[in-house]
Amino acid sequence: MTQIRPFSKLKKQIGILFVPELKMELCCISYPVRSQYRGSSIPRFYIRLDKKYIWDFPKDFPIKEINYHYWKDNTIISELIRQYIDTPLKVLPEKEFELEQNCGVHKYIAESVEDELPAFNLHLTELLKAADRRIGKRNF
Repeated sequence: MTQIRPFSKLKKQIGILFVPELKMELCCISYPVRSQYRGSSIPRFYIRLDKKYIWDFPKDFPIKEINYHYWKDNTIISELIRQYIDTPLKVLPEKEFELEQNCGVHKYIAESVEDELPAFNLHLTELLKAADRRIGKRNF
């Protein structure tokens, strides 16, 4: 597993790649959840385009139906962003990211509920590529 940096650093690195005129922002909020035994948190990642929410995880995805206690790890989005940033520019437009596919998400939930999760794609890197000032219109 990749070492994950604090989200604020990822946010800064990915934000630099966006076309400034888009006013696009990738954000993360962590909601604290306390229980009798220990505290944890549920991350919410979202993209705003000029103050309008255009992508929201886990809200807009089937994983929200699974109790957060069954999530083994909350780093899937951070790992995906890190992979996107680290991908060489010449292969980026055609690259498909495994973490974005359903097979990538399943490693983050408990085996006991794995069959309950329908197949889905995050479609995050499509948005990142569309806003990436390094790629440009000619590649799409």
